[in-house]
Amino acid sequence: MILSQKIKKWMNETWKTGAYSDYDDLHIDAINNKLSKKQEKWFFKGIEYLKLSEDLRIKMKIPIKVFLAFGLKDSKKQKNVSIINIDDFMKEIDEKPPSLYLLEFSQLQNDGVLLTNNELSLVPNEIGCYYLQFFHKEEKITRRSLWFFIKKINE
Repeated sequence: MILSQKIKKWMNETWKTGAYSDYDDLHIDAINNKLSKKQEKWFFKGIEYLKLSEDLRIKMKIPIKVFLAFGLKDSKKQKNVSIINIDDFMKEIDEKPPSLYLLEFSQLQNDGVLLTNNELSLVPNEIGCYYLQFFHKEEKITRRSLWFFIKKINE
Protein backbone atom coordinates (compact mmCIF):
# COMPACT_ATOMS: atom_id res chain seq x y z
CA MET A 1 0.00 0.00 0.00
CA ILE A 2 1.44 3.40 -0.92
CA LEU A 3 1.96 6.12 1.68
CA SER A 4 -1.03 8.25 0.76
CA GLN A 5 -3.34 5.21 0.83
CA LYS A 6 -2.18 4.27 4.35
CA ILE A 7 -2.74 7.81 5.58
CA LYS A 8 -6.09 8.14 3.82
CA LYS A 9 -7.33 4.81 5.23
CA TRP A 10 -6.35 5.86 8.78
CA MET A 11 -7.94 9.31 8.39
CA ASN A 12 -11.16 7.88 6.99
CA GLU A 13 -11.52 5.28 9.75
CA THR A 14 -10.53 7.72 12.50
CA TRP A 15 -13.00 10.34 11.32
CA LYS A 16 -15.94 8.02 10.61
CA THR A 17 -15.65 6.13 13.91
CA GLY A 18 -14.94 9.22 16.02
CA ALA A 19 -11.70 7.62 17.23
CA TYR A 20 -9.97 11.01 16.94
CA SER A 21 -11.65 12.01 20.21
CA ASP A 22 -9.66 9.19 21.89
CA TYR A 23 -6.42 10.47 20.31
CA ASP A 24 -6.21 7.61 17.80
CA ASP A 25 -2.88 8.11 16.05
CA LEU A 26 -0.77 6.84 13.16
CA HIS A 27 2.94 6.47 13.88
CA ILE A 28 5.15 7.45 10.95
CA ASP A 29 6.89 4.08 11.09
CA ALA A 30 3.48 2.47 10.39
CA ILE A 31 3.36 4.58 7.21
CA ASN A 32 6.94 3.70 6.29
CA ASN A 33 8.47 0.88 8.37
CA LYS A 34 11.99 1.86 7.25
CA LEU A 35 11.71 4.83 9.64
CA SER A 36 11.35 2.85 12.87
CA LYS A 37 15.04 3.04 13.80
CA LYS A 38 16.05 6.09 11.73
CA GLN A 39 15.47 8.80 14.30
CA GLU A 40 17.51 11.31 12.27
CA LYS A 41 14.83 11.19 9.52
CA TRP A 42 11.80 11.52 11.77
CA PHE A 43 11.51 15.31 11.66
CA PHE A 44 11.73 15.86 7.91
CA LYS A 45 9.71 12.75 6.98
CA GLY A 46 7.16 13.66 9.64
CA ILE A 47 6.72 17.15 8.18
CA GLU A 48 6.41 15.61 4.70
CA TYR A 49 3.65 13.26 5.96
CA LEU A 50 1.95 16.14 7.78
CA LYS A 51 1.74 18.14 4.55
CA LEU A 52 0.46 15.10 2.64
CA SER A 53 -2.13 14.44 5.37
CA GLU A 54 -3.33 18.04 5.35
CA ASP A 55 -3.85 17.88 1.56
CA LEU A 56 -5.78 14.63 1.96
CA ARG A 57 -7.84 16.08 4.83
CA ILE A 58 -8.97 18.95 2.63
CA LYS A 59 -9.84 16.65 -0.28
CA MET A 60 -11.76 14.37 2.09
CA LYS A 61 -13.55 17.40 3.60
CA ILE A 62 -12.66 16.45 7.17
CA PRO A 63 -13.33 19.58 9.28
CA ILE A 64 -10.67 19.04 11.97
CA LYS A 65 -6.90 19.55 11.79
CA VAL A 66 -4.03 17.14 11.29
CA PHE A 67 -1.18 17.34 13.79
CA LEU A 68 2.24 15.70 13.93
CA ALA A 69 3.24 15.02 17.55
CA PHE A 70 6.72 14.34 18.89
CA GLY A 71 7.20 13.17 22.44
CA LEU A 72 10.08 14.90 24.19
CA LYS A 73 12.25 13.48 26.93
CA ASP A 74 10.62 13.69 30.34
CA SER A 75 11.84 16.29 32.78
CA LYS A 76 11.87 16.57 36.57
CA LYS A 77 10.31 20.04 36.29
CA GLN A 78 8.50 22.18 33.76
CA LYS A 79 10.75 24.03 31.37
CA ASN A 80 10.69 26.08 28.21
CA VAL A 81 11.73 24.62 24.91
CA SER A 82 14.13 26.24 22.46
CA ILE A 83 15.17 24.21 19.45
CA ILE A 84 17.46 26.12 17.15
CA ASN A 85 18.62 23.34 14.84
CA ILE A 86 18.12 19.67 14.05
CA ASP A 87 20.86 18.63 16.51
CA ASP A 88 19.00 20.36 19.38
CA PHE A 89 15.81 18.66 18.23
CA MET A 90 17.42 15.21 18.19
CA LYS A 91 18.65 15.71 21.78
CA GLU A 92 15.12 16.55 22.99
CA ILE A 93 12.94 13.86 21.38
CA ASP A 94 12.17 10.59 23.07
CA GLU A 95 12.70 7.13 21.58
CA LYS A 96 9.20 6.69 20.07
CA PRO A 97 8.51 7.71 16.45
CA PRO A 98 6.18 10.69 16.04
CA SER A 99 2.50 10.26 15.19
CA LEU A 100 -0.17 11.91 13.11
CA TYR A 101 -3.39 12.88 14.87
CA LEU A 102 -6.74 14.29 13.78
CA LEU A 103 -7.88 16.75 16.45
CA GLU A 104 -10.10 19.70 17.12
CA PHE A 105 -7.80 22.72 17.01
CA SER A 106 -9.16 23.92 20.34
CA GLN A 107 -7.87 20.78 22.09
CA LEU A 108 -4.32 22.11 21.73
CA GLN A 109 -5.10 25.82 21.93
CA ASN A 110 -6.48 25.34 25.43
CA ASP A 111 -3.61 23.26 26.78
CA GLY A 112 -0.56 24.25 24.77
CA VAL A 113 1.76 27.19 24.24
CA LEU A 114 2.06 28.36 20.64
CA LEU A 115 5.76 28.60 19.86
CA THR A 116 7.32 31.22 17.62
CA ASN A 117 9.76 30.52 14.82
CA ASN A 118 12.45 32.04 17.06
CA GLU A 119 11.98 29.13 19.46
CA LEU A 120 11.85 26.59 16.62
CA SER A 121 13.97 28.05 13.87
CA LEU A 122 14.26 24.76 11.96
CA VAL A 123 10.52 24.82 11.23
CA PRO A 124 9.35 26.23 7.87
CA ASN A 125 7.16 29.36 8.13
CA GLU A 126 3.98 27.55 7.03
CA ILE A 127 4.25 25.18 9.99
CA GLY A 128 3.04 26.11 13.47
CA CYS A 129 3.79 24.28 16.70
CA TYR A 130 2.25 23.91 20.13
CA TYR A 131 4.33 22.89 23.13
CA LEU A 132 2.50 20.89 25.77
CA GLN A 133 3.73 19.82 29.17
CA PHE A 134 2.02 18.40 32.22
CA PHE A 135 3.17 17.10 35.55
CA HIS A 136 2.49 13.40 36.13
CA LYS A 137 1.85 13.23 39.89
CA GLU A 138 2.34 9.49 40.38
CA GLU A 139 5.62 9.34 38.49
CA LYS A 140 6.75 12.81 39.64
CA ILE A 141 7.89 13.85 36.16
CA THR A 142 6.84 16.36 33.54
CA ARG A 143 5.69 14.89 30.21
CA ARG A 144 6.45 17.12 27.24
CA SER A 145 5.51 17.11 23.55
CA LEU A 146 5.56 19.20 20.38
CA TRP A 147 2.48 19.30 18.12
CA PHE A 148 3.10 20.58 14.58
CA PHE A 149 0.36 21.74 12.20
CA ILE A 150 -0.05 23.56 8.89
CA LYS A 151 -0.74 27.22 9.74
CA LYS A 152 -2.72 28.24 6.73
CA ILE A 153 -3.75 26.40 3.66
CA ASN A 154 -6.30 27.29 1.01
CA GLU A 155 -9.38 25.13 1.48
